[in-house]
Amino acid sequence: CEVFGRDASGWAHEASIHVPSAVEHCLGAAVSGEFLDIGAPYPSTSLNQLDAVFVFQRAGTTWQLASTLTASPFGLPGRYSGFGSRLRFADDRLIVGAPTQTTPDGLIAGAIFEYQRTGANWTLGAHIMSPEPQQWGNFGNAFAASGSLIVAGVPVYGGPSIYNNRFEGAMWVFDADAVIMNDGFEP
Repeated sequence: CEVFGRDASGWAHEASIHVPSAVEHCLGAAVSGEFLDIGAPYPSTSLNQLDAVFVFQRAGTTWQLASTLTASPFGLPGRYSGFGSRLRFADDRLIVGAPTQTTPDGLIAGAIFEYQRTGANWTLGAHIMSPEPQQWGNFGNAFAASGSLIVAGVPVYGGPSIYNNRFEGAMWVFDADAVIMNDGFEP
């Protein structure tokens, strides 16, 4: 991953960031102030590796690996969940998409994970599943966050529509300040 910065004279290369060597590729990225997060979903097939987000923190002119985040809903870190393929910062929160996360029923429907930052530490705050999970729904593939809100789209939702046999999609708004459910969010 290459980091570029802009000043009055334009864009210039600042640093090259290297994730752990076993990662085959990085897909998602988000930057906020002194933090740069790089998502590495779908890890090496040759290793027992987890989908991960690598959190780098700027120290002067260099970026240091500060933390590695992994998540899965039922206590076991996930593989091939797409965790980290989509990343967004919202204040001191990092929202991580996992569009191929499996539900307890075995559907490959997707999920969103919300991490809270305190200082340089990140803790899992919420795990959000689609209120109406669909096989290959890709929940967690498209979302936005602001304040206590997360708006999440499901590109593949429902059956084919009357319009050219296409799926219609759906969108949900989650509010952390609403009535609290087990995951901390109310749709």
